[in-house]
Amino acid sequence: MKFLVPVLFSFLVVANLLACRTLTSGNAFAPKINLVKIGSWEESPDIRVVKVVGRYAYVLDSFEGLKIVDVSDPVNPRKVGQFKNKISAAVMALDVSGNFAYVANFEGGFKIADISNPNKPKQIGRFDDKKFIEDIFVCGNYAYLAGLQDGLRIVDVSHPAKPRLVGKMTDKMYTNSIFVSGHYAYLADWENGFKIIDVSNPVAPRQIGQNIEVGFVHQVRVDGDYAYVISEEARLVIIDIKNPTQPRITGQINKIGSMRNLYVLGNHIYVTGRDDGMRIIDVSNPFKPVLIGGVGGDCARGLWVADQYVFTADMGIGLTIYNIAKN
Repeated sequence: MKFLVPVLFSFLVVANLLACRTLTSGNAFAPKINLVKIGSWEESPDIRVVKVVGRYAYVLDSFEGLKIVDVSDPVNPRKVGQFKNKISAAVMALDVSGNFAYVANFEGGFKIADISNPNKPKQIGRFDDKKFIEDIFVCGNYAYLAGLQDGLRIVDVSHPAKPRLVGKMTDKMYTNSIFVSGHYAYLADWENGFKIIDVSNPVAPRQIGQNIEVGFVHQVRVDGDYAYVISEEARLVIIDIKNPTQPRITGQINKIGSMRNLYVLGNHIYVTGRDDGMRIIDVSNPFKPVLIGGVGGDCARGLWVADQYVFTADMGIGLTIYNIAKN
């Protein structure tokens, strides 16, 4: 049962694309926000992850692989390229860094695709193992893998054609989300709560902090001195990480629905989940987060925010694009 429960919630977004950097803060006051649907791409209804870089959205279809969509005209997005999944197991996680996309297979391993030509992405390397991968985060020369009961693994990708395992942590870990910033990896470790791992030496990562008060954790993102986690109890929890050895809860907002994914942009947290649409939360005061907007909808398994647009990967629908309107 310990294994089955996290699998039921395996439709998570991967780690944040902004590797080695946290997001910068915005204005101190956030007005109420409305979301207006302006475009959609419905050719691939079973997408679970979306990442947006420049004019392209990289979307992950469970069984058809990576698809590249031109969103320079958000009203009329169009597919320009595809990196097909040639194995029977579902692809679960994605990160994009520079000219490379990292596509992780749920049953183990990941492929590295050269996306310098978005019309013709091509495989240049792969990392094979039999360990589950729930999330992947690429930072510099390393790919960090969150692997359910297989904990944390660190893979050297400095030579994309020959990625190699260099470090790991598996002791009493059940990770399903990861964010890396500086010398630290921040983990959503399911029933073990929120953990901070020192990865300054990738060969020998070590835990330096933990907070179990957050409960069962689905996803984690970091912005400056704070980590934001979604817990099983339908809560968004804010954690002060200025002292990484003693992370402490500063604020939380309850009853936000069955949310599983989150994105941090300045003072706003965007969260999506199963059949509960999207919520937008103002966290300019980390002690008193406030719900300021949202939209109803279907099961959004992927989420990204870029400029004035929100992109969601909706199960059974495809890619949906919203315009952010402030009152």
